[in-house]
Amino acid sequence: MADACCLLPRCGETIISLASTSGRAGAACQARFLPAPQPWSAAPVPSVWAGCRSQPQGRYWGGRSAEGQPQRRGNREQWGLPPGGRPLAGGGLTGAHTRRAGSTAGGARQAAARASYRTPVTRDRAVACRAAAVTFQVDEDDYKQEAPGPPPAAAPAVETAPGVVQRVVAAVQRGLDLNEWVLRDFRQTVAAVRAWEGHMAALSDEQLKGQTERFRARLRGGATLEDLQAEAFATVREAARRTLGMSHFDVQVLGGAVLHCGAVAEMRTGEGKTLVSTLPAYLNALAGHGVHVITVNDYLAKRDAEWVGRVHRFLGLSVGLIQANMETAARRAAYLCDITYANNNEVGFDYLRDMVELNKHLMRHREARPFHFAIIDEVDSVLIDEGRNPLIISGPSGGNTDKYPQAAAAAARMVKDQHYKVKEGSRAVELLEEGVLEAEVFLGVADLWAEDNTWADFVVTAVRAKEGFKRDKDYIVKDGQVIIVDEFTGRSQPGRRYSDHLHQALEAKEGVPIQPEMRTIAEITHQAFFRLYAKLAGMTGTAKTEESEFVRVYKLPVVVVPTNVPAVRADLPLEVYPSARGKFGAVAREVLAMTRAGRPVLVGTTSVSSSEVLSDILTANGISHNLLNARPQYAALEAEIIAQAGRFGAITISTNMAGRGTDILLGGNAEMLAGTLLRKYLDPLLCPPGPEPPALGPEEEAAPPPVTQVLPSVHCSTPTWVLLAQAQKAARVVGPFDTDAAAALVARATELGLERSLRAHWERHVAAPHEMPPRLDALLREGDAAAPSGGEQTAERRQLLFWMGAAYYALHKDCSAHCKQEGERVRALGGLHVIGTQLHESRRVDNQLKGRAGRQGDPGSSKFMVSLDDDLMLHFRAVLDPTRLSKFVDAVFANDDYNIAAYTPAVGNEFRKLQVRMEKQHLRERRQVMDFDAVPEVQRAYIYTLRQQLLTAPAAAVEACMFQYMQDCVDDVIARHAAANQPPATWDLAAILAEVQQLGDAHVNDAPPFSLPPPSALLAELQALPSPPGPALALPPGVPLRDLTIQEQRAILARQARRSAQRGPEWSGPWREAVQVLRSFLAESLIARHHAMAALLPDAPVQQQQMLTQLLVVHLDDYWKLHLANLKRLRSAVSVRGFGQMNPLEEFRIEGCRLFLGMLETMRRNMVKIMVMSPGMRQKTWVDHELTMLGQEDPQSDSRL
Repeated sequence: MADACCLLPRCGETIISLASTSGRAGAACQARFLPAPQPWSAAPVPSVWAGCRSQPQGRYWGGRSAEGQPQRRGNREQWGLPPGGRPLAGGGLTGAHTRRAGSTAGGARQAAARASYRTPVTRDRAVACRAAAVTFQVDEDDYKQEAPGPPPAAAPAVETAPGVVQRVVAAVQRGLDLNEWVLRDFRQTVAAVRAWEGHMAALSDEQLKGQTERFRARLRGGATLEDLQAEAFATVREAARRTLGMSHFDVQVLGGAVLHCGAVAEMRTGEGKTLVSTLPAYLNALAGHGVHVITVNDYLAKRDAEWVGRVHRFLGLSVGLIQANMETAARRAAYLCDITYANNNEVGFDYLRDMVELNKHLMRHREARPFHFAIIDEVDSVLIDEGRNPLIISGPSGGNTDKYPQAAAAAARMVKDQHYKVKEGSRAVELLEEGVLEAEVFLGVADLWAEDNTWADFVVTAVRAKEGFKRDKDYIVKDGQVIIVDEFTGRSQPGRRYSDHLHQALEAKEGVPIQPEMRTIAEITHQAFFRLYAKLAGMTGTAKTEESEFVRVYKLPVVVVPTNVPAVRADLPLEVYPSARGKFGAVAREVLAMTRAGRPVLVGTTSVSSSEVLSDILTANGISHNLLNARPQYAALEAEIIAQAGRFGAITISTNMAGRGTDILLGGNAEMLAGTLLRKYLDPLLCPPGPEPPALGPEEEAAPPPVTQVLPSVHCSTPTWVLLAQAQKAARVVGPFDTDAAAALVARATELGLERSLRAHWERHVAAPHEMPPRLDALLREGDAAAPSGGEQTAERRQLLFWMGAAYYALHKDCSAHCKQEGERVRALGGLHVIGTQLHESRRVDNQLKGRAGRQGDPGSSKFMVSLDDDLMLHFRAVLDPTRLSKFVDAVFANDDYNIAAYTPAVGNEFRKLQVRMEKQHLRERRQVMDFDAVPEVQRAYIYTLRQQLLTAPAAAVEACMFQYMQDCVDDVIARHAAANQPPATWDLAAILAEVQQLGDAHVNDAPPFSLPPPSALLAELQALPSPPGPALALPPGVPLRDLTIQEQRAILARQARRSAQRGPEWSGPWREAVQVLRSFLAESLIARHHAMAALLPDAPVQQQQMLTQLLVVHLDDYWKLHLANLKRLRSAVSVRGFGQMNPLEEFRIEGCRLFLGMLETMRRNMVKIMVMSPGMRQKTWVDHELTMLGQEDPQSDSRL
């Protein structure tokens, strides 16, 4: 019990990194209980990995293993370093290691660091790097207490320093290709994996499955993940070959090694990133702490869990899946699996939901090490594009919505440039004097900015909604709701809402029901959330352009993984047209030319409206095509449309292709095509006819019907028709099912049809269909214990599943032959042709679109066709005078069909430069978000850690922490009214006793009042103390001396000494013993009051302790919500301080820290009051809270912009 209070963080101990960011902020934050931050000194690190979160591990890079154990430093000679750790002359590329200056004082600095940061030195270096804002490396002495793992079986020859120098010279001569330099080390891992290939191929299925338990036994014996890496990768490679019929290429193994080292692997589209993730996921899951594989949507998470999850299940690992609308118990079970697939929003929201949960048994994430290792697919989309959008749990605020329609009507009457101005290149608006007068007259108010009835924010936001946000581009309207369209992916985002009244303004603009503004309950940015992981890795096709941001924000280096087959895609020159009409006409002609040649075409647009404009043009010209955008009637067909976009003559118009997640295979995707045909023939029998669809609202009547292109059908063989007839016959006997059950049946049949171990059975049924063999019946009994509809699995249902699996196998066989033949035909014609109709503000999105062509060495081409009317020209016109531009175009070009870039290449170059400018602008915005979030991030970490400990720590630990809070409250009271350098007669004892009395006197008629001695009696006791004073230190409150050992007493006294030193001069002086006696007496009085109230509790200690804990957590949550609201108001207020020559960020840091310290002090006092409440008062407080919660709606999850 002596150290129980140390299980919980004390107020302010984790905000020192914030306080040390500046002199003013540090001065504001040096409260009495704040230890002074300990500075770190650091030398440069190798430039390739400078500042990286997780430097390469194992033999070359040291660091920590995925299970949290420290690693061997490895061979310093590999980096050109002598054993002492001093770098060679020149440092830099030779890999100079980072060490703290002065090895003799290392132990003292380590002790100071532990005391300051309360973070063990052997913890992941990335956490300490973020806390100290520098990159450093822990001394070797820190690891002496932990035994290193066994040496590798076969280490490569040690390279001497001259060898490293020669590599540097060779790299410089080759153009300083640092990526190739890094890949050289990873290729050794690939060679080691290949060496295990023959051994793994010789193992039986049972022996291969037994590898998992053997690996775990070696880890328990002291081995590290790096010791197992080559063999584990080879195991996964062989398991994938047996379950999926696919074996990892060498470059995929290389990519897996990059991910395991905690870096971003840039792999081109079609290189098999999903399969690559199985290697590091399996290896890191062996540690038993869980691995999260993060995708960008639920569809991809489910697809990956069902597809590559078969590899992990074959090897004996459990695989979990998180989907929207899952119950809490199912989520918790999924997170407890070895490997969990989920999308980024669901994982983040589950973390926030846990942070507002009052019952630890209802939390979703695992309690111990919930964020161990994450592999993020499309990492640039998740960490960069979503970096500006926080995840928010919100609740109703009870605000009035009457002003929004009136403000929207006022904005509709205003005219641009007459009543307001719009800042070109952004969505900011400024009301002019005429606009202010117009709004005041229309609204009937004397002053638009009157404090008692302000209208200014509503009017400005309404104008901003009118000018800056366009329907069918930035949002769509569906079912009476405004739904945001993601600017990077083109997908609709139900549940996501704009903040700062903007979403309400859009609802008023569109005339749909206005939802009230929500109050923030919990929030976190993507940047802050993913930095919770001890180890982070990611993969994408476009990351190198954002490498500096990955390194700066997430400490993630980027490694470009070479393609398996050289890329041959042709990227054609940019074409620029005078107007949008001319551009779309040129696109239509380009599509028609490619269609006549038979080449598949993918046209990428940036908005729903532009995709539909182009669709109308193609339809008017008689060109059949597929359309895919954010509208529901198209989004439902997304995977099917994209999977067949590479077929002969296919034409696909799609909004932004980022994160679509489905490869475009030349000739078509046989698996999805077979599934489509199976549903086509069985869905009418499996699914009953549904009710008539509801009538569309006025805002949806303009939506065109789904546009689909009819492609050449697949010729099915006679055995396939026979098997389909058998499946239809079985479906008539068992069906119909509900929609979800039918979909589950088709998914299970697909899995059975692709099962390699059943291939021989299916071949026999294709040759001569007959009844289900006993082995298949037993397999279906084991694998499908529950029927899709929720009832017991019957023989008839198993028979249906058997015939569906056989029919799918036959369909897949026919479709594979058809797609292969069609693919060869398309390749001969030149492959997929990609057309971009606008340059996006980020080059990465353009590269993602181009990357859809030319996968795996296939031929292909791309071309961007833009116009001077594109959105990007809003920024271009700010640089080039639009009048001069218009005169230039009118003078040179006779009509809209001319390609300006062909005559004036400078125009195309200016577009590219403008993209770079916009990327820099967005980077500054993301950095600003990160800088401002640094303040609440540290505070959030403290509050959430305290909250988790209150819910999960033993009752004795919670009680000890509350005893320390009692002492802190007493210390604050004494510090205001007494000082050790003045005699007790001068102290305001009456005020001290009155404040402490207020703390302890929270009761109803069920308990006696809290009483303290009168000031005169207390003064007499204090004046009777001997002088000079005796010992100045006391044990923590409520800790009996007899229960402690000598070592525990010394440790507690040392901590008390530090706290007394932090208190400053008020505890130093001739009467310091009197101060100590007074503070101990008052604190022990509060503790005695707590014990007296506990003795009055009824005979239900567990329930009473649970209610006490929940009351403490509820008060903590209430104060945190209030603090978040105060920070939001402060964020708006400091923005205007820049006009007074003040730094808004610096002011936000200072004021935010002051607000947090004040909130902690108030929260601590109220927690003390709860601890000393009488049972009746405590019950009344809890009932009042329950009644308040009943009057509120459930919290909602959203992601605000």
